[in-house]
Amino acid sequence: MEEARKYIETYYEPQRQKYSVYGCGLGYHIYQLYKVSRGSVVITLYDKSKKMVEYAQKYGVLGWIPSENLKIVTIDSVIGFLNSVNNNDTGMLMYKPSVYQIDDEIQREALLELYMQQSTMFKFERDIQINFWRNISKNIAEVENLSLIHISEPT
Repeated sequence: MEEARKYIETYYEPQRQKYSVYGCGLGYHIYQLYKVSRGSVVITLYDKSKKMVEYAQKYGVLGWIPSENLKIVTIDSVIGFLNSVNNNDTGMLMYKPSVYQIDDEIQREALLELYMQQSTMFKFERDIQINFWRNISKNIAEVENLSLIHISEPT
């Protein structure tokens, strides 16, 4: 549960009204999305395995999410998921182990590429914010003032 919470806190964007999630596992990440958002988002879960969704509802935590916050779509193709995230109001999350279970290599690679793009974007954004606040706290000169600083040639 703790790992799922950390994952969601990294990728959750409060301005999103809806989230599309590919892959269910036992539903911990989906439940944490519901909890971290304080129930403010509608979550559409896409998974190819109806049996896995049933396990997540029976043995996992998927059943803890109110039905008005969770829509479940079991499909063989990832096209519905990809179309759903092509919207500015909709956030996207993926349960990576489910992505690896996709039989169609092209669809699997498309989702893995999308996953990498999202992960990289969030990592760089976080690193930029950390760097910004670190520089502010150290009173480092702004870019406009750099031309005033004389840098000598190495000897």
